Amino acid sequence: MSMNSNFIEIIKLLFVRVFGLILGFLLNIVIARSLSVNDYGIYSVCMSYQITLSVILCCGGDQYLNKELPNLAEKSELFKFYASLSIFLNIISLMFGSIVFIINKYINLINDEYILVIFLLTISSMNLILNEGALRGLGRVTHSTILSQFYRPLIAISSIGIAVYFYPYNDRLTTILFLTLFSIIIPSMISFMSVLKNIRYFTFNINLNIQKTITSLVRYSSVSIVMVISNKVDILLLGFLMPVSNVGAYYVIYSIAFLVFVSAQLVNLQNASHLSRAHVERNYFKIKKILKDSQITSFVFGFIVFVPLFVFPDKFLKLFGSTYEVYTTELRILLLGFLISACLGSAGNFLIMSNRANVYARILFIGILIQIILLVLFTSTYGILAVSIVTSFVIIFVKVLVYIKIQREINDELSRNSAS
Repeated sequence: MSMNSNFIEIIKLLFVRVFGLILGFLLNIVIARSLSVNDYGIYSVCMSYQITLSVILCCGGDQYLNKELPNLAEKSELFKFYASLSIFLNIISLMFGSIVFIINKYINLINDEYILVIFLLTISSMNLILNEGALRGLGRVTHSTILSQFYRPLIAISSIGIAVYFYPYNDRLTTILFLTLFSIIIPSMISFMSVLKNIRYFTFNINLNIQKTITSLVRYSSVSIVMVISNKVDILLLGFLMPVSNVGAYYVIYSIAFLVFVSAQLVNLQNASHLSRAHVERNYFKIKKILKDSQITSFVFGFIVFVPLFVFPDKFLKLFGSTYEVYTTELRILLLGFLISACLGSAGNFLIMSNRANVYARILFIGILIQIILLVLFTSTYGILAVSIVTSFVIIFVKVLVYIKIQREINDELSRNSAS
């Protein structure tokens, strides 16, 4: 791929990501305004479980497909590998879901209806993630991103908007949950057909080296699982520590505050290949420059978003409903946490791109443990305020640890190079 075509692909990806984030934000507003605070809390918990479980059950299969498919020359090999892995992970997911459903029958922790919805959402989302990984491995990176980042929120916001207009209020939670499921199933089916179209081969004669596959999945999945738990642990714990209405309120606050960090995510996306190449070349001057540029870019664009959100938090909270206007302090605290995190640039991304994702996972795991302990200690007394403070603290703590480690490593390498 030429430099010009590569640049065009990056621009397409950035456009799709940004537009998808806008659609996702609008979708959250539509759902929050359509449901009561309690129902939105239930919806938030269901979605958090779905996102977490789909990544866990995917077991890094998307990364495995992304890495291995380009190495297979024959179309028969491509299909057999993709189909075998998909079937294997779907069987594991069905077994897991059945066990959870049976256990829940005895302990009655969650309503059976919500268990079913979470399970269906998880299976559909897991298959979408797998198919995205396969498409990336087949060289269809932009297409895979469009399916999840654009089609999915567009289908959801269109169908839910129509349903909210026609359905009575007391049916809305169930309706919205199943329409969310619909918005995942459609892109999942499209992505599956796209994979088959790109492979152009089909057979029922498939096989899989179970031992090799499990070993590879364990290696690929560890970081993904730790990262998704790190992102969702606050909401998952809130479902047990506080009334479900508070979960909905915190979900709104988090959704708004996270907008400040979007610039850092986009910078990470753009810098990933450059960091990987610079690491292979052992060019630490270039690595230091890329990381410094990422800090400046993330801060500038993050600060542009931060200012209006920090100065007029009540206006943005009101978009989700007048009930949420009282949480201005909590929003400002989270905004500061995400802004400081954005200021520290692409340090974590560098660890992943330099084949040391396990180091990043260990640091994230430390952050998860600290967050769980602090949330258990203070949430029941101080409520959402405590959750906002703890989450901001852990976000900054983890990023500072990673940043210090990377800067120390870069300075050591530069010192060795200058000495030699």
